[in-house]
Amino acid sequence: MGVPPMSLRTRINQNTGGTPMPRSPWHAILASVSKKRSLILLKPGIGQDGAPPLGTLREVREVLGNSNIATDGSGPHGYGERLGTGVFFGPGMVLEVPLMEEPDAHRGQGPDIRQILVSVTDEDFAFPVLMRLCKLSGWQMMDPESGRTFG
Repeated sequence: MGVPPMSLRTRINQNTGGTPMPRSPWHAILASVSKKRSLILLKPGIGQDGAPPLGTLREVREVLGNSNIATDGSGPHGYGERLGTGVFFGPGMVLEVPLMEEPDAHRGQGPDIRQILVSVTDEDFAFPVLMRLCKLSGWQMMDPESGRTFG
C-alpha cells in the first residue's frame, strides 16, 4: 500500500538534525517558570508578645497603599472573602494579613498586625516594590525556608 505517513514530530526531528522535540509546545514555557516564592514581612526586634506589630490594620493599609498595594474591596469589610484573612494585591505579589479580630475593632483602627505573608508571583515586579516598602517602613522580609532576613 505504500509507506505510512510520518508524524509531525518525526518530520520536525528530521528537520532539526535529530534534536528531540519537547513533549508539548507548552513544556518549554512551563519548565522555565519558577515556583511561587513565599516571604514574610515583619518588624525587626522583639515586642511584649513576641514579634513587634507592623502597625494597626489601618496603618498597614496606608503604608501598603503608598506602594501601590491594595485590597480588591470585596467582602463585608473590604478585605476579601476569606474568613480571618485580609488579602492585598500588588505588582507581582499577593499579600495575606491575618485578622484575629474584626477589621473595625479598636475605635476603627483595626487589630495590630504582626506579620504579612507575601506570595511572589513575578519577582521582577515584586522585589523592587518590596525593597522600597521595607526601606520606607522599617520592615524586613524573611524567607521562611531558610530563616534569612533581608530588606
